[in-house]
Amino acid sequence: MEIYQRAWRNYYVDANLMDEWLERLNSLELFKLVSICEGHCGEEHPYDASPHINLRIGPELCIQAMQSWAEFKRILGDIVDDLPGNDTYVNASIALDHSLPDSSCTSEVFRVSFECGQRRDTETMTAWFQSWFVNAIAAIELLDVQYCKFLKVK
Repeated sequence: MEIYQRAWRNYYVDANLMDEWLERLNSLELFKLVSICEGHCGEEHPYDASPHINLRIGPELCIQAMQSWAEFKRILGDIVDDLPGNDTYVNASIALDHSLPDSSCTSEVFRVSFECGQRRDTETMTAWFQSWFVNAIAAIELLDVQYCKFLKVK
């Protein structure tokens, strides 16, 4: 465990991530949390300077979700347009993953990531970054609910 991490359930997470945020992201119906980073400052973290949240749709619903890509883009666009500020980059993609080394096992992966447009420049998490997480998680929860309704999940 690094000095900037703490234990949460059976995982090590960034120290400033609130339990409430982790619980909410791990309670989504459709999307599964892949990774979350509070963002780090300093030269030792050049690629993790911006906070981000990465999600995926499980393989059991991936094909159904892929078939409704246009509707997903509409729902996501409406939600992202309502996010406060202009500081969140959202990337959604469908990929084909090959199992190495023989590539005989392939699976489709439906990914969504929310990344903060601001880089952390202090060791402590400021109220601004806390607000970014609150807003991003609320948007993710809304995306989860609306896309579940569209896919008629649950």
